[in-house]
Amino acid sequence: MDYAVTTKSYQQALKQKKLFLIFFCASLVLNVLQTAERLLSSEKIIILPPVITKEVWIKGNTVSESVLEEWALYLTNLLLNASSKTIAYQSELALRHVSPEFTQSLNKKFKEDALRLQKNNAATTFYPKEIRVDEKNKTVVVTGTFSTFVGKEKVSAHEQSYHLQFVFNQGRFLQLKQFKQIQADGADVEQELAFGNKEEEDDEPSSQPQQGKQK
Repeated sequence: MDYAVTTKSYQQALKQKKLFLIFFCASLVLNVLQTAERLLSSEKIIILPPVITKEVWIKGNTVSESVLEEWALYLTNLLLNASSKTIAYQSELALRHVSPEFTQSLNKKFKEDALRLQKNNAATTFYPKEIRVDEKNKTVVVTGTFSTFVGKEKVSAHEQSYHLQFVFNQGRFLQLKQFKQIQADGADVEQELAFGNKEEEDDEPSSQPQQGKQK
């Protein structure tokens, strides 16, 4: 009698153990599937640019308009508001958010512009007033007033437009792939990156303000 009861209890315990293993394996598989689903970007990811004024998100290969807008404003500020004293630090910050294929050319341009700004004791400012975002192609056009100063004197001020193109790095990080000045009709200006426009480079201001003609 006792032997039969013991055998029955053992069989029940063995059955419970098998059920536990089945549930455990099922749970493990479910967790793996959920993790894979997240990695395949069915989950909406909230990302935070350095300067935030709106909610931003990336889902799969789709980015919200506000993501592109916020990153474009942040990088445009680093690239266009510069002086001989700040350009080295600004270039370091900007290059952290640049795709590998664009890093070398952008870094070269930063060094060239740093020498030009130092030579002329110059500085530039850019105040955006219009932003056009293309979510599908991950591009942004920022239009605003670009000004150049020599010392404390403003020597030029023009309305200019800049085209920024972004790309995903490993599907997770948004990086700057291209930055260039464009004309009002969307045509490229010759230079790829500008702290001044083409006309200003052809007639670069001297470090001293020009004196008026004597009568």
